[in-house]
Amino acid sequence: MIDENVAEFIDKLYYEDHYVIYNGEKYFFNGCQTSKDNTGNIISVTLEIYNLSIDKTVFSITKSLLWNA
Repeated sequence: MIDENVAEFIDKLYYEDHYVIYNGEKYFFNGCQTSKDNTGNIISVTLEIYNLSIDKTVFSITKSLLWNA
């Protein structure tokens, strides 16, 4: 993230991946990945962050978009 503010960085994660260097470590933010049901509706969103220095996922979260109507 160079010459961007945090809000722009987060907004862009929906469309693209990003690299960030923090405390000398390089991280890869895998842009938001969506899962769809058989009708094409998005049912969940996943965000993953990898530490490239140690080749390991350091954060992963999946949020379901389904709710009971």
